[in-house]
Amino acid sequence: MTHNARRLAEHGHLRKGLSIENARDVMYTYTAPELYELLVLSRGWALEAFGDFVYRGLVAELLEEASPAGLSS
Repeated sequence: MTHNARRLAEHGHLRKGLSIENARDVMYTYTAPELYELLVLSRGWALEAFGDFVYRGLVAELLEEASPAGLSS
């Protein structure tokens, strides 16, 4: 996740004021298998709902612009 956070920062996508270390931790948390187990397996979330939750959370926490088009670099 450090590599991914660094790439977002290098391409100017990382939200201002967010360190690479904090971005790494956010990505680590949202992609942890435990989150999937908790919401999908234990709580019965549909995969689509889980994917949407992860996507929206990552975009809101990490990106300067909340637009998938901003990731084209």
